Amino acid sequence: MTVYQYANEWHVSSSGQPDASGEVSSSGGGKTGKEKTVKTLHDLFFEVWKKLKYKLPKIAAENEPRTCFMFELFCMANPNQIKPTRDRVVLHGARTLDPSSSTNHLKEWEMSALDAICAQNGWERVLAYTEFKSLSEIVSAAQKLNGGLFEGYVVCDRHFNRIKVKSPQFVALSHMAERVGKSDAEEDGSSGSSGGGGGSHAQQALNMLHVVRASESSEFL
Repeated sequence: MTVYQYANEWHVSSSGQPDASGEVSSSGGGKTGKEKTVKTLHDLFFEVWKKLKYKLPKIAAENEPRTCFMFELFCMANPNQIKPTRDRVVLHGARTLDPSSSTNHLKEWEMSALDAICAQNGWERVLAYTEFKSLSEIVSAAQKLNGGLFEGYVVCDRHFNRIKVKSPQFVALSHMAERVGKSDAEEDGSSGSSGGGGGSHAQQALNMLHVVRASESSEFL
């Protein structure tokens, strides 16, 4: 999720929509508090934002540099692969665009600058792991992560190039979740279905076979 300034207001975008207008289902709605409700990702993001009592930075003047802030949203009402234990919005990067620059150069913020903006606005910053000395050490550490709790590491070099090093367990579980979702959708749309999940065990076996064939996680198996 990226928080950015436009028309003298702060907005948020997602990976799929510039206004984060994609719909998501979340639990905890309705009279019982257990019903699922549909919200936009924009509304869910700022709902958690307000719950955490986060502040928005001062709006930059027209001739001043503009900054985009990148966050990760964790929401218990709308869990993905990783199921959070609390609602969080975590800052993991910021880039400033100088409108007076002829090259539209983006300047990445150093960790000390991220700490300063977090202190000003009550934000949480992503953890930084400085003990790793090589990419091979990071790959080895990622292989030991619990894929149900952690996706992996984001590696950033001195030029601010980024790559993801994912936990093999996370990758395997992600593949299984995708295939289960596709199978459920196919069953819901098929005719003559008994609705009793008669193919569930067979589908689980197929899901596991896919993980084996993909060779993405010997640790998980």
